[in-house]
Amino acid sequence: MAITKYIIAAAILIANVVHAGAQTVAELVDQGNQHIKSHEYSPAIDNFRKALSQNPSDEDALNGIIRAYTLSNDYKNAQKYTEMALDRFPNNAEFILRSGILLNHKGNFEKAVEVFEDGLKQQPASSIAIQLLMNKAAAELNLNNFNAAIEDYSNVLEIDPRNTNAYNYRGMANYKAGNFQSAVEDYTNALDLDPSLSLAYYNRGMALLKLHDKPKACSDFQKSCKGKNSNACKMIVIECQRR
Repeated sequence: MAITKYIIAAAILIANVVHAGAQTVAELVDQGNQHIKSHEYSPAIDNFRKALSQNPSDEDALNGIIRAYTLSNDYKNAQKYTEMALDRFPNNAEFILRSGILLNHKGNFEKAVEVFEDGLKQQPASSIAIQLLMNKAAAELNLNNFNAAIEDYSNVLEIDPRNTNAYNYRGMANYKAGNFQSAVEDYTNALDLDPSLSLAYYNRGMALLKLHDKPKACSDFQKSCKGKNSNACKMIVIECQRR
């Protein structure tokens, strides 16, 4: 009898120790997200897998593993978990976003636009809405739908008026649409928010050339070249050096 009690007590003690050492789903997800921030995708995937083994329906773990697989260019597994997530949460705007991003990676831009529009219909939080609009605009640019892309970037700026990327990419869309003055204004707004953007100086310079303002264009190329933009350095040789 005494031996039996000892065995039971020892078993309970071991179970308590194991339980105390086990990580919660929230802890595993947090570790996975930290690994993603550090670009350590394999350990991130391991964390999310462990979290999902405890709770296969945890939305944060599903989102994390999709992101990790996508960022590591493993689109097959990213698609697998995206389908799993959407099967369980068909109206989750963030999972719809991940599905659209994968379609963009595959070059299926028309379908991606439809998916992003579906995500926006779910009335997501502002941060997700911005991502949906930015990625939809990227798909529209690839389809040469420049006006649609401009509208998407404008909608982003209505949500976040200080979004440097939206100004930058709207400048690109305006440039491709032939709206060179609007492109200059967009790049100027981007540079007002972040003067270190050497690419924005280069892009503004290219738009200024279209407006036949070579002195200002060359000034921008100089600034961009100092920021180690090789294309800007080439433009100085081609357009700005006296012959």
